[in-house]
Amino acid sequence: MVDGHGFTDIEINKIIRIKDWFTSSEGNKMIDTNRKDFYTFITQHDIRRNTNFCKTFPELEEFYHKCGKI
Repeated sequence: MVDGHGFTDIEINKIIRIKDWFTSSEGNKMIDTNRKDFYTFITQHDIRRNTNFCKTFPELEEFYHKCGKI
């Protein structure tokens, strides 16, 4: 517990598993899938509700277009 800086072994192992998942190819595939789904959802929302995501959130416009290119 001294080496964990106040974290238990269980908490440390949980964070290590999360880090390993994020750096694995499985994690990268999931991120790409989620970004594609995000782009599709926002695009359909804009069409159906007559809104404009990029005008509403200009700080996310670059990310939105990046998700559309995956």
